[in-house]
Amino acid sequence: MRHCLMSLDKWTYVEAENLWMSPKGRATFVALDRKFKSKKSTRADDNGQFAVTLIFPPSIEHKPIKDALQEVVKEEFPGSDLFNPAKSKVKGLKNPLRKADEVVADITSKGEEVDLEGWMMARANSFRSRPVVRNSRGEVVDEDDLAVEAYSGRWMRILVRPATYNNESSGAKFYLEGVQLLANDDAIGGFKQTDGSAFTPVDDEAEDDI
Repeated sequence: MRHCLMSLDKWTYVEAENLWMSPKGRATFVALDRKFKSKKSTRADDNGQFAVTLIFPPSIEHKPIKDALQEVVKEEFPGSDLFNPAKSKVKGLKNPLRKADEVVADITSKGEEVDLEGWMMARANSFRSRPVVRNSRGEVVDEDDLAVEAYSGRWMRILVRPATYNNESSGAKFYLEGVQLLANDDAIGGFKQTDGSAFTPVDDEAEDDI
């Protein structure tokens, strides 16, 4: 796959698909095996969403995606400034890209505590179909395996489309179009679901001796 050869440490515009490929980031929230519905939603037509939230280390440069977000926001909300609210003529715009340490805390990587100062966070979702999910080899991951493989804490990258919305609230967002699963790491926000591999073959006839 072409996008599998793209950089893991920067945002890349995929011109052929008019999408943005994120750098390698760590998932802090994942809803890919089934839809997640926010308790805050009051929309009658809200049937839930597939979603991924990634955090990125301080070494990542976010200017390309910030510029892309700013472009769609200024087109929809003239006089707005997504990254400088004090100067924006349009107030209260939501931003899908923000400082991670304002939202996330107390995570570990390979058993070591992570200092999130300087990390950034990106939220992306899809209200319609499940985005395609591939592994590091570019192979599509079976939907039945997503609960185990696509967990909060794993490293991933995502394909997104910057857009705006104006309903219950207004602002910018990332539509989630694709996910690639990368390295494993400590689970975040709970326990990683087991695949049952701890079970070893047994002679079930031995149960008669119990």
